[in-house]
Amino acid sequence: MENRPIAEFLLQIKSTLVDYLSSIGDPITPCEHMDVILEGLPQDFDFFIALIESCIEDITIEEVKGLILA
Repeated sequence: MENRPIAEFLLQIKSTLVDYLSSIGDPITPCEHMDVILEGLPQDFDFFIALIESCIEDITIEEVKGLILA
């Protein structure tokens, strides 16, 4: 995250990774997108990361973003 606000971090992942790869015909899966988000979060979010990774039900990228930004 490099000391950037969470919203900026999430936007950068979307614009530089997800959108770019999609534009060149190599889109990433929602699971890969989720992994990138969770791996980029600082240690302060370890409990949150463990909680998300332990979810039995599928959780969407938008739901995770909402939780992170809350």
